[in-house]
Amino acid sequence: MRYTTRPVHVLIIILFLGWYGAVRSDDSSPLQFGVFPFLPPAQLESLFVPVAIDLSRTIERPVQFRTRPSFAEFDEEIARQTYDLIYVQPFAYARLAHRNGYDAIVRNEAPVNAVFITTENSPVKKIGDLRGKVLATPPSSAAVTLLGIQLLLDNQLQPGRDVRLDNQSSHFSCIRRVRIGKADACVTAKHPLRVFEKKSGIHLRTVAESITIPASTFAIHRRVDPALRDKLVQRILGWQQHEEGRRILKYLHHTSYIPSHDSDYDPVRKILVEIKKTTPADILGTSPD
Repeated sequence: MRYTTRPVHVLIIILFLGWYGAVRSDDSSPLQFGVFPFLPPAQLESLFVPVAIDLSRTIERPVQFRTRPSFAEFDEEIARQTYDLIYVQPFAYARLAHRNGYDAIVRNEAPVNAVFITTENSPVKKIGDLRGKVLATPPSSAAVTLLGIQLLLDNQLQPGRDVRLDNQSSHFSCIRRVRIGKADACVTAKHPLRVFEKKSGIHLRTVAESITIPASTFAIHRRVDPALRDKLVQRILGWQQHEEGRRILKYLHHTSYIPSHDSDYDPVRKILVEIKKTTPADILGTSPD
Protein backbone atom coordinates (compact mmCIF):
# COMPACT_ATOMS: atom_id res chain seq x y z
CA MET A 1 0.00 0.00 0.00
CA ARG A 2 1.55 3.30 -1.08
CA TYR A 3 1.07 6.45 0.91
CA THR A 4 1.24 9.87 -0.68
CA THR A 5 4.15 11.67 0.98
CA ARG A 6 5.79 13.46 -1.96
CA PRO A 7 8.19 16.27 -0.90
CA VAL A 8 7.13 19.83 -1.57
CA HIS A 9 9.74 22.15 -0.14
CA VAL A 10 13.18 20.64 0.41
CA LEU A 11 13.89 22.97 3.30
CA ILE A 12 10.73 21.90 5.15
CA ILE A 13 11.55 18.23 4.72
CA ILE A 14 15.16 18.72 5.82
CA LEU A 15 14.00 20.55 8.92
CA PHE A 16 11.51 17.80 9.65
CA LEU A 17 14.08 15.04 9.22
CA GLY A 18 16.52 16.95 11.38
CA TRP A 19 13.98 17.27 14.14
CA TYR A 20 12.97 13.61 13.69
CA GLY A 21 16.55 12.55 14.33
CA ALA A 22 16.79 14.80 17.35
CA VAL A 23 13.72 13.43 19.15
CA ARG A 24 13.74 9.81 18.05
CA SER A 25 14.50 7.23 20.72
CA ASP A 26 14.17 3.48 21.03
CA ASP A 27 10.92 3.71 22.98
CA SER A 28 9.38 6.60 21.02
CA SER A 29 7.60 5.44 17.87
CA PRO A 30 6.30 8.08 15.45
CA LEU A 31 2.78 9.36 15.89
CA GLN A 32 0.92 8.74 12.62
CA PHE A 33 -0.93 11.91 11.55
CA GLY A 34 -3.48 11.43 8.75
CA VAL A 35 -5.06 14.32 6.82
CA PHE A 36 -8.04 13.82 4.50
CA PRO A 37 -7.23 14.70 0.87
CA PHE A 38 -9.23 17.90 0.39
CA LEU A 39 -6.36 19.40 -1.65
CA PRO A 40 -3.75 17.88 -3.98
CA PRO A 41 -0.97 16.04 -2.05
CA ALA A 42 1.71 18.68 -2.67
CA GLN A 43 -0.50 21.43 -1.25
CA LEU A 44 -1.53 19.32 1.73
CA GLU A 45 2.14 18.76 2.52
CA SER A 46 2.92 22.45 2.40
CA LEU A 47 0.11 23.06 4.92
CA PHE A 48 0.45 20.11 7.26
CA VAL A 49 4.15 19.22 7.39
CA PRO A 50 4.69 22.41 9.45
CA VAL A 51 1.85 21.23 11.71
CA ALA A 52 3.60 17.88 12.14
CA ILE A 53 6.89 19.62 12.98
CA ASP A 54 5.21 21.89 15.53
CA LEU A 55 3.42 19.01 17.24
CA SER A 56 6.61 16.91 17.22
CA ARG A 57 8.41 19.62 19.17
CA THR A 58 5.51 19.86 21.59
CA ILE A 59 5.35 16.18 22.51
CA GLU A 60 9.07 15.47 21.95
CA ARG A 61 8.18 12.60 19.67
CA PRO A 62 8.13 12.32 15.86
CA VAL A 63 4.83 13.10 14.16
CA GLN A 64 4.63 11.75 10.61
CA PHE A 65 2.27 13.39 8.11
CA ARG A 66 0.26 10.97 5.98
CA THR A 67 -2.55 11.21 3.45
CA ARG A 68 -4.13 9.09 0.72
CA PRO A 69 -4.89 9.78 -2.95
CA SER A 70 -8.68 9.66 -2.51
CA PHE A 71 -11.41 10.20 0.07
CA ALA A 72 -12.39 6.52 -0.16
CA GLU A 73 -8.86 5.32 0.53
CA PHE A 74 -8.52 7.71 3.46
CA ASP A 75 -11.81 6.39 4.86
CA GLU A 76 -10.42 2.87 4.58
CA GLU A 77 -7.40 3.86 6.70
CA ILE A 78 -9.71 5.31 9.33
CA ALA A 79 -11.70 2.08 9.36
CA ARG A 80 -8.41 0.19 9.83
CA GLN A 81 -7.48 2.64 12.62
CA THR A 82 -4.13 3.23 10.93
CA TYR A 83 -3.56 6.74 12.25
CA ASP A 84 -3.07 7.99 15.80
CA LEU A 85 -4.12 11.55 15.02
CA ILE A 86 -6.36 12.66 12.14
CA TYR A 87 -7.65 15.83 10.57
CA VAL A 88 -10.99 14.75 9.16
CA GLN A 89 -14.03 16.30 7.50
CA PRO A 90 -17.26 16.52 9.54
CA PHE A 91 -19.29 13.77 7.84
CA ALA A 92 -16.42 11.27 7.90
CA TYR A 93 -15.94 11.96 11.60
CA ALA A 94 -19.65 11.60 12.39
CA ARG A 95 -20.18 8.54 10.18
CA LEU A 96 -16.92 6.67 10.54
CA ALA A 97 -14.14 7.97 12.76
CA HIS A 98 -15.82 8.01 16.15
CA ARG A 99 -17.08 4.45 15.87
CA ASN A 100 -13.56 3.36 14.96
CA GLY A 101 -11.91 4.70 18.09
CA TYR A 102 -11.34 8.40 17.37
CA ASP A 103 -12.49 11.27 19.58
CA ALA A 104 -12.79 14.87 18.36
CA ILE A 105 -10.42 17.18 20.27
CA VAL A 106 -10.09 20.60 18.55
CA ARG A 107 -11.46 22.32 15.47
CA ASN A 108 -11.39 25.64 13.67
CA GLU A 109 -13.83 28.02 15.34
CA ALA A 110 -15.42 29.10 12.04
CA PRO A 111 -18.11 26.69 10.76
CA VAL A 112 -18.06 25.39 7.19
CA ASN A 113 -20.60 25.14 4.40
CA ALA A 114 -20.90 24.26 0.73
CA VAL A 115 -20.94 26.82 -2.06
CA PHE A 116 -22.45 26.33 -5.52
CA ILE A 117 -20.27 28.15 -8.06
CA THR A 118 -20.37 28.73 -11.81
CA THR A 119 -18.79 30.96 -14.43
CA GLU A 120 -19.53 34.67 -14.64
CA ASN A 121 -21.50 34.30 -17.91
CA SER A 122 -23.48 31.20 -16.92
CA PRO A 123 -27.30 31.31 -17.22
CA VAL A 124 -27.49 29.63 -13.80
CA LYS A 125 -28.44 32.48 -11.43
CA LYS A 126 -30.11 30.59 -8.59
CA ILE A 127 -30.24 27.01 -7.39
CA GLY A 128 -33.59 26.36 -9.07
CA ASP A 129 -31.91 27.00 -12.44
CA LEU A 130 -30.00 23.71 -11.99
CA ARG A 131 -33.07 21.66 -12.90
CA GLY A 132 -32.10 19.56 -15.91
CA LYS A 133 -28.47 20.61 -15.57
CA VAL A 134 -25.18 18.96 -14.55
CA LEU A 135 -23.73 19.64 -11.10
CA ALA A 136 -20.09 18.62 -10.59
CA THR A 137 -19.13 17.55 -7.07
CA PRO A 138 -16.10 16.31 -5.18
CA PRO A 139 -16.27 12.61 -4.14
CA SER A 140 -19.71 11.44 -3.05
CA SER A 141 -18.61 11.15 0.59
CA ALA A 142 -17.20 14.70 0.79
CA ALA A 143 -18.87 17.04 3.28
CA VAL A 144 -19.74 19.66 0.65
CA THR A 145 -21.26 17.01 -1.63
CA LEU A 146 -23.60 15.89 1.14
CA LEU A 147 -24.43 19.46 2.11
CA GLY A 148 -25.06 20.17 -1.55
CA ILE A 149 -27.44 17.21 -1.82
CA GLN A 150 -29.34 18.48 1.21
CA LEU A 151 -29.68 21.94 -0.35
CA LEU A 152 -30.96 20.43 -3.59
CA LEU A 153 -33.56 18.43 -1.66
CA ASP A 154 -34.58 21.54 0.29
CA ASN A 155 -35.27 23.18 -3.07
CA GLN A 156 -37.35 20.26 -4.40
CA LEU A 157 -34.56 19.03 -6.68
CA GLN A 158 -33.98 15.27 -6.57
CA PRO A 159 -30.31 14.37 -7.24
CA GLY A 160 -30.02 11.94 -10.12
CA ARG A 161 -33.47 12.82 -11.45
CA ASP A 162 -33.79 16.61 -11.57
CA VAL A 163 -30.07 17.33 -11.43
CA ARG A 164 -27.35 15.03 -12.76
CA LEU A 165 -24.42 14.72 -10.37
CA ASP A 166 -20.95 14.48 -11.87
CA ASN A 167 -18.72 13.12 -9.07
CA GLN A 168 -15.05 14.04 -9.39
CA SER A 169 -11.96 12.91 -7.49
CA SER A 170 -11.26 16.30 -5.85
CA HIS A 171 -12.49 19.86 -5.32
CA PHE A 172 -10.14 21.13 -8.04
CA SER A 173 -11.40 18.58 -10.56
CA CYS A 174 -14.94 19.67 -9.74
CA ILE A 175 -14.10 23.34 -10.34
CA ARG A 176 -12.29 22.53 -13.58
CA ARG A 177 -15.41 20.79 -14.94
CA VAL A 178 -17.19 24.14 -14.79
CA ARG A 179 -14.26 25.98 -16.35
CA ILE A 180 -14.16 23.67 -19.38
CA GLY A 181 -17.95 23.62 -19.84
CA LYS A 182 -18.52 19.98 -18.83
CA ALA A 183 -20.73 20.97 -15.87
CA ASP A 184 -23.14 23.85 -15.31
CA ALA A 185 -22.08 24.36 -11.71
CA CYS A 186 -19.83 22.86 -9.03
CA VAL A 187 -20.43 22.43 -5.32
CA THR A 188 -17.24 22.98 -3.36
CA ALA A 189 -15.83 24.63 -0.22
CA LYS A 190 -14.54 28.17 0.22
CA HIS A 191 -10.94 27.17 0.95
CA PRO A 192 -10.25 25.22 -2.27
CA LEU A 193 -12.21 27.85 -4.21
CA ARG A 194 -9.91 30.59 -2.85
CA VAL A 195 -6.84 28.52 -3.71
CA PHE A 196 -8.10 27.90 -7.26
CA GLU A 197 -8.95 31.56 -7.88
CA LYS A 198 -5.60 32.72 -6.51
CA LYS A 199 -3.61 30.27 -8.65
CA SER A 200 -5.64 30.72 -11.83
CA GLY A 201 -6.56 34.39 -11.61
CA ILE A 202 -10.12 33.41 -12.58
CA HIS A 203 -13.14 34.56 -10.59
CA LEU A 204 -16.12 32.24 -10.27
CA ARG A 205 -19.59 33.36 -9.23
CA THR A 206 -21.39 31.95 -6.18
CA VAL A 207 -24.97 30.84 -6.89
CA ALA A 208 -26.02 29.50 -3.48
CA GLU A 209 -24.66 28.44 -0.09
CA SER A 210 -25.72 25.60 2.20
CA ILE A 211 -26.30 25.72 5.94
CA THR A 212 -23.20 25.71 8.12
CA ILE A 213 -21.93 22.81 10.23
CA PRO A 214 -18.99 22.41 12.65
CA ALA A 215 -15.67 22.49 10.83
CA SER A 216 -13.32 19.63 10.10
CA THR A 217 -11.79 18.39 13.32
CA PHE A 218 -8.58 17.04 14.74
CA ALA A 219 -9.43 13.70 16.35
CA ILE A 220 -7.19 11.34 18.28
CA HIS A 221 -7.40 7.60 18.72
CA ARG A 222 -8.33 6.34 22.18
CA ARG A 223 -5.20 4.21 22.29
CA VAL A 224 -3.04 7.34 22.57
CA ASP A 225 -1.80 8.17 26.07
CA PRO A 226 -4.13 10.77 27.68
CA ALA A 227 -1.15 12.88 28.80
CA LEU A 228 0.11 13.09 25.22
CA ARG A 229 -3.41 13.87 24.03
CA ASP A 230 -3.64 16.78 26.49
CA LYS A 231 -0.34 18.23 25.26
CA LEU A 232 -1.56 18.15 21.66
CA VAL A 233 -4.86 19.80 22.59
CA GLN A 234 -3.20 22.60 24.54
CA ARG A 235 -0.66 23.26 21.80
CA ILE A 236 -3.24 23.55 19.02
CA LEU A 237 -5.56 25.69 21.17
CA GLY A 238 -2.61 27.97 21.87
CA TRP A 239 -1.45 28.48 18.28
CA GLN A 240 -2.85 32.00 18.15
CA GLN A 241 -0.71 32.97 21.15
CA HIS A 242 2.72 32.64 19.48
CA GLU A 243 4.34 33.52 16.16
CA GLU A 244 4.86 30.00 14.84
CA GLY A 245 1.28 29.05 15.64
CA ARG A 246 -0.11 32.18 14.01
CA ARG A 247 1.88 31.33 10.89
CA ILE A 248 0.28 27.86 10.82
CA LEU A 249 -3.18 29.39 11.23
CA LYS A 250 -2.49 31.83 8.40
CA TYR A 251 -1.43 29.05 6.03
CA LEU A 252 -4.52 27.02 6.95
CA HIS A 253 -6.77 30.08 6.48
CA HIS A 254 -8.04 29.57 10.02
CA THR A 255 -8.46 32.15 12.78
CA SER A 256 -8.44 30.19 16.02
CA TYR A 257 -9.25 26.76 17.41
CA ILE A 258 -11.77 25.71 20.03
CA PRO A 259 -12.34 22.43 21.89
CA SER A 260 -14.25 19.91 19.79
CA HIS A 261 -16.61 17.26 21.17
CA ASP A 262 -18.38 14.29 19.66
CA SER A 263 -21.79 15.77 20.44
CA ASP A 264 -20.94 18.82 18.30
CA TYR A 265 -21.40 16.55 15.26
CA ASP A 266 -24.88 15.29 16.15
CA PRO A 267 -26.43 17.79 13.67
CA VAL A 268 -24.19 16.27 10.99
CA ARG A 269 -25.47 12.80 11.87
CA LYS A 270 -29.02 14.12 11.57
CA ILE A 271 -28.29 15.40 8.06
CA LEU A 272 -26.91 11.98 7.11
CA VAL A 273 -30.08 10.26 8.30
CA GLU A 274 -32.30 12.69 6.38
CA ILE A 275 -30.29 12.34 3.16
CA LYS A 276 -30.30 8.55 3.31
CA LYS A 277 -34.09 8.53 3.59
CA THR A 278 -34.59 10.41 0.32
CA THR A 279 -31.52 9.81 -1.85
CA PRO A 280 -30.79 6.61 -3.80
CA ALA A 281 -27.78 4.62 -2.58
CA ASP A 282 -26.05 4.85 -5.96
CA ILE A 283 -26.01 8.65 -5.64
CA LEU A 284 -24.47 8.55 -2.16
CA GLY A 285 -21.85 5.95 -3.03
CA THR A 286 -20.39 3.51 -0.54
CA SER A 287 -17.94 3.94 2.31
CA PRO A 288 -16.50 1.63 4.98
CA ASP A 289 -18.42 1.61 8.27
